[in-house]
Amino acid sequence: DTNKTHLKYFIDKRGVVSNKKITSVDTLNSILEALIGDYMHKLYFDAEEYEEQNRIKWGLKKPTDKDTENNKSLSTEQKKHKANIYIMRDLYLWTILMNRIDIAKVLLVFMENRICSALIATKILKQYHSLTHYGELRDSYEKSIKYFEKYAIDCLNKCEDNDVDRTCELIIQQNELYGYVTCLQVASDANDKLFLSQPASVQTINNIWYNKLHPKQNSYCHRIALLSGIISFGLLAPVFATYRDDDKKREVGETLEQKVIMAYDIELWWLRSLSFVIVIPFLGPHLTAIGKMMKDLLFFLCILAIVVLAYGTASRSMAYFPTVNNFRIESNCTVDNSFGARSIFRHIIYPVYYLLYGKLNNERRCLDDAGSSITTHILLALHMLFVNILLITLFIAMLSKRFDQIYEDARRIWHSQQYLFLREYFVRSPLIIPPITVIHDVCRLCQMFFYYVTTRLCHVLNYRPTKIFQMIPIQKNFRENLRKFEGASTYQYAHNQVNALKDASTNISDFSNRKKKLDATNDSYETLSDVREVNGKISTLRTTIEGMQNRLKTYLLSETMSK
Repeated sequence: DTNKTHLKYFIDKRGVVSNKKITSVDTLNSILEALIGDYMHKLYFDAEEYEEQNRIKWGLKKPTDKDTENNKSLSTEQKKHKANIYIMRDLYLWTILMNRIDIAKVLLVFMENRICSALIATKILKQYHSLTHYGELRDSYEKSIKYFEKYAIDCLNKCEDNDVDRTCELIIQQNELYGYVTCLQVASDANDKLFLSQPASVQTINNIWYNKLHPKQNSYCHRIALLSGIISFGLLAPVFATYRDDDKKREVGETLEQKVIMAYDIELWWLRSLSFVIVIPFLGPHLTAIGKMMKDLLFFLCILAIVVLAYGTASRSMAYFPTVNNFRIESNCTVDNSFGARSIFRHIIYPVYYLLYGKLNNERRCLDDAGSSITTHILLALHMLFVNILLITLFIAMLSKRFDQIYEDARRIWHSQQYLFLREYFVRSPLIIPPITVIHDVCRLCQMFFYYVTTRLCHVLNYRPTKIFQMIPIQKNFRENLRKFEGASTYQYAHNQVNALKDASTNISDFSNRKKKLDATNDSYETLSDVREVNGKISTLRTTIEGMQNRLKTYLLSETMSK
């Protein structure tokens, strides 16, 4: 069906066969070679003996009588199993050639060489895709190519999770089922960049490149050692170059305590190395801000520790503690209920702390299996709500506020710390890498002892200036010249400051006089307004009295006339 596959169009376009039909085994091999690559040997033969002869001819097998006897002595079950493998391969290739992708996905379940099979599918489908210019068929090819490439990557990651070394051997091993090709060959020819960029593929390429040399030789010392081996035509390589060792035969004499101390020491050393970055203008102020934010972080950690211990103790006591009076159903999660530091950190603090980052792991599964799952689920929901939402939001707000507060002062604080750092760097040993600093300390002790002997015992003044973070003049008049220079340079500024102070005092006195005059004027204005107010009230009182007198006279006259 030409609407579902481009096999016929590929044969016509590439001219692989003359009559444009698959009529023999050689024709089929030619088509597969054109689709996959000429690095793949023939897959199909007319007889098993011809296949054996071809493999021996190309050096893929050794012509030994033992192998021939083994092939003849194969049991019926073994021959049946081998036949089933080849049948599944043929069916899988047919589904890919005919673009029956759904059937191919099912057949991959019954195959063991899934990585190489998926990569071959990407190679064939990319050949079809290159001949398709538009339409739904082209989109289906792209979708299938992405699926099979992801399928191969996922299978590779699963193998890598189990054994990294064997995975590296797997993708470089010749696959007899597909004409002795390797996974890297097919992925490179199919331009499967995602597969080639996987860690296992990169590690395999590095192993091939370094061969018997140790692959981790990135330092300058290792490069110099390799260069010396190349220049000497390999004579100095066994002495300076680092070769692979059998890790199983190596015995490490370090104890666990030593490893822990060294691990914490290297952590502190890296944090201490940030002091070298503090001199950079665009990084130093931010490091200063980080130092100030550590106080807020300490406050947040105190609250977080209380919340973690509260939830961890409460939830574990309900879900994991041994059954008492059939209070709960036993969970399927195996937990060490012993009371010890290791058990507390492993089952209470660590899992609950990582809930902060959204890693539930087996938290919900173990709680679901417990008889008190409802209570523990409610407790988990409240804990996630309080920690992951409230506390994180509070912490971000605290850091934002702190950053806004110290942003203006960060550069000034940085300059102060920069001075302290430079002073420390100035007075310390020039050999800054331990344990080489011991050499400098020994030299200083010898120098001090020599100075003591020559001055106290031999009475010889052996003066040698000491390197300190100060400037000590050698010439006597140098200090006087500096004093005069400073006085002349700052003379005008000092006088300007005095004049400004005088002007300021004059302005202050003038202002005080004006204020006194203004206060006196205001007082006179207030007195005048008070007098006017009193006069107004007196005139009002007179008018009122006169009115009362008039009414009284009118009343008396009316009474007299009535009598």
